[in-house]
Amino acid sequence: MPRAKKKERAQVLNIGENIKKARLEKKNSRERLSRKIGISGMQIYRIERGEQGCKAELAFRFAEALTIPAFKLFMTEKERKEWEEICQESGR
Repeated sequence: MPRAKKKERAQVLNIGENIKKARLEKKNSRERLSRKIGISGMQIYRIERGEQGCKAELAFRFAEALTIPAFKLFMTEKERKEWEEICQESGR
């Protein structure tokens, strides 16, 4: 399998990091989440580590299972912090 370009890998890793963060915030194990979305816990592990990509359809399944807006999975760390600041300022 060809190596992903640096930017592509960063995007894949970012989605995976966001999935992991949301999963842990919701106190879900990989196994529980895997049952909800129909993939193996090992696939989730590889996605979270950026070793495997995540197509849009699967990203939406993650978002639905984690009860979060799908756009949050695609945010960079900087964008996420800015979003959290905006939410805090507006009292959400």
